[in-house]
Amino acid sequence: MSTTLQKVKEEFSKHLSLSDDTAIDMILATLVGNLLLTRDPLWLLIVAPPSAGKSSFVAPCSGLKETKFIDDISERTLLSSYKLKGKNMSLLTAMKVAGQKIMVFSDFSSILSKNPVQSGEILAQMRRLYDGRLEKATGTGEVSFHGRVGYLGCATPTFYSFLEGRMALGDRFIYYWMNGASADEVRKKKSENLMKRLSAKQIEDTMAPLYKDYFDSVVSFQEEKGMPEFVITPEQEDRIHYATDFAVKGKAQIKYDFKTKKPVDIPEISGTGRDLEAFYTLLQTLQLMDAAEAGTVLVPVSDARIELVEKCAYSSINRTRRKVMEALARSDTGSMSASEIGMTENFGLEGDFVKIYLYPLNAVGLVGKQKKGGEYVFYLADDTTRDFVRRMAGKVKDPKLKSADREESGQAKINIDEAW
Repeated sequence: MSTTLQKVKEEFSKHLSLSDDTAIDMILATLVGNLLLTRDPLWLLIVAPPSAGKSSFVAPCSGLKETKFIDDISERTLLSSYKLKGKNMSLLTAMKVAGQKIMVFSDFSSILSKNPVQSGEILAQMRRLYDGRLEKATGTGEVSFHGRVGYLGCATPTFYSFLEGRMALGDRFIYYWMNGASADEVRKKKSENLMKRLSAKQIEDTMAPLYKDYFDSVVSFQEEKGMPEFVITPEQEDRIHYATDFAVKGKAQIKYDFKTKKPVDIPEISGTGRDLEAFYTLLQTLQLMDAAEAGTVLVPVSDARIELVEKCAYSSINRTRRKVMEALARSDTGSMSASEIGMTENFGLEGDFVKIYLYPLNAVGLVGKQKKGGEYVFYLADDTTRDFVRRMAGKVKDPKLKSADREESGQAKINIDEAW
């Protein structure tokens, strides 16, 4: 294998602090899975705070002719009847002509700036696109697109708040929370490269050929050796199924009373089928990459790759819901009131606001509650959930919620009010 995954990481480490180099595995897996496998497409969303380096990892995908970079999108971008000099200007039509099969967004959070009607229509179109069939009626007739399109994008944590109240419409993304480098790590790396520091564009130009060479190497391996047999152990299967069930429950939407913020309807929990299929597609892709790295198809699905899929499942949940569960998982008594949770982890949140995140978790059975001393206390539903949260909390390292994050949480409250 001419260019290995390890070589890609080593080259990146010369220019950036790789506190979470597994993000590179995820990005390259999105390329490999969408272009080499015949399963459902992979739609990956890398989520991290601003300036965490996520765009730097995605930018080198420009080295593959099959990718199409998109800076912004409107409800008329994907499919339109508009023509210029007789040429259809729809993005999907142009991609099909150019042989481009993966949309790449350096910052998908840009749709947050659009009004709710626009952003809602964009997400609706993307859901239909994921399913392989997008049709639109226009003033000049009907336009349609049938085909398989992959997706790779980046977003800030604000995107979780944006999806509150919209997740019930159906979610197609695989989320990956990218752990950002600490301030000390960033300073150290910049100090090391003070005299030879590359710009973002120079890093992209340096890494793009390596991304392409790596992909070409996996293609050559597959053509010569074939695909490794995709078999997982019963224990691994149980872990994937639990992670999937945890994810769909954790993402479940609840209708709230406008004033009390208490649930007024049964939670809308999606089925596990779509998430499970996406995780298996990702897992098979990672196994192929490991096989290419080892030079043999006799490579089983590793527990490390199972753990990576578990992290994706955990990353799909609103970050504040995660922090609430992590506080409960670390509780010495096993239970806490909403006010006690609000005073941990530097939340700085009032108990009534913490309940907005506790109610959905309680409604789907991930968190239990009981009355104690005149108030309700909350606890994780069972030992399996507690163990999973404790284990994943170390994998999804989230900066403590400071003032900027509390402003984001305030936005989440506004979103909920608007939705219900």
